[in-house]
Amino acid sequence: SRRVATNMRNPRSAILIAASIFATSPASFTARWPSITPSSGTNVTFGGTQALADELGKDGAGVVVSQVMPSPYNTANAITREFVEAVRKAGSGNVNYSSMEGYLAAKVFAEGLRRAPGRATRDGLVMGLESIERQQFGGFDVSFSAKNHVASKFVELSMITGDGRIRT
Repeated sequence: SRRVATNMRNPRSAILIAASIFATSPASFTARWPSITPSSGTNVTFGGTQALADELGKDGAGVVVSQVMPSPYNTANAITREFVEAVRKAGSGNVNYSSMEGYLAAKVFAEGLRRAPGRATRDGLVMGLESIERQQFGGFDVSFSAKNHVASKFVELSMITGDGRIRT
């Protein structure tokens, strides 16, 4: 907005909060505010944390990203060990937050189908998922009901390092 741009004309660095991988790129930021260098920032996870780190390169150092999945790099978590082993057995794939989310989503989807009554239908899948009132998948809590389709309230923060890794 105009007020934000006015307030940002004087500082040499700024904190950037964004919800898009492209809005957080240094080129995008400096194109909009050429006299300001982003010194740190935050991002939500839907853009893909590793894709964001790749896009930002060394300029990503210190960017904090909210996560809705447990760290795929912390093998203290049972779900992480299970996931990393599945990737290893498959012989391909990347260990990152996006693939961890896909892995866990597939496990929840399969459980919903297992619980579905009769033939696999949309309504049956919904009923099966809604019957997962509280279940752990490798220690990760998932809960659905007829009135709750959120599945998890898990959130933690990670940080991009100067060498493009994700620290949790």
